[in-house]
Amino acid sequence: MVALFIMGMIATLVIAELIAGRFEGRKLNVVTPQPATRSSLTVAPDGIEFHRGHTWAREAADGILVGLDSFAKTIVGRPEEVRVPTTGTRIAQGEPAWTIRRNGHEFAMLSPVNGEVVAVNERVTNDPGVVESDPYDAGWLVKVRPDNFRVDRRNLLNGTLAGHWMDESYERLGRIFSPELGVVMNDGGQLISGVIDSLEPEQVEQALHEFFLVETRNNIEE
Repeated sequence: MVALFIMGMIATLVIAELIAGRFEGRKLNVVTPQPATRSSLTVAPDGIEFHRGHTWAREAADGILVGLDSFAKTIVGRPEEVRVPTTGTRIAQGEPAWTIRRNGHEFAMLSPVNGEVVAVNERVTNDPGVVESDPYDAGWLVKVRPDNFRVDRRNLLNGTLAGHWMDESYERLGRIFSPELGVVMNDGGQLISGVIDSLEPEQVEQALHEFFLVETRNNIEE
C-alpha cells in the first residue's frame, strides 16, 4: 500500500511538472475595461471656469469673457438668435444675462459673474451659429468688467471638479429623457448637437429648468 501511495504521489508531481512546462512563458493578457466617459470630448480650454447654469467665464487682459458651454451647445444646437446685453449694462451672477432663441423656444441663460458689460461679440449677433461651432473661443458673448472676480469664482467650477460635473450632466440628460432622447453621441463618438429638437415642449421646459436653471417661453410669434 505504501508503495502504491508513493507511486501515486510521484505520478501527480510528474503531471504537475508537465502542465507547468507546457504553459511556461505563456502570459495571460488581462484587459481591464476602462469606463467610457465624455470628458475627453468636453474638455474646455485652460482658464475656463463654469457656472452651474452651463455658462462660463475666463479672465482676459481687460475683463472677463463669458459665454455658454459645450453642454449648452448639446442641448440648444445652432441658435437662431442670441440677444446679448448692450455695453454699460450691469449683470449679476446667477441672474439672466442673455437670451437664446431656437426652434420656437426662447430662454435666458445665467451670468457667471457680477459686473458691467464693456464689450459685445458682434460676430455672435451677426452669426449666432458660432456659439455652436466654437463656444469657448470665437463664440464668447460679452466681456465684463467684474466687481470682484475673486468672490465670483467661489461659485464657479474648474479643473477635475468641472470635468466630473460636466460628465454627470450628460449622464443625467440621458437618464431623464431616455428613450426619447436616445444617446447623446453619434456613431463617430462625437457629441450630437441640438437635442432640444427631439423633446416635447414640456420636456424642453424640464431640460432648461434642470440644466440651465431657467424657464422658457414656447411658441414665439414671428
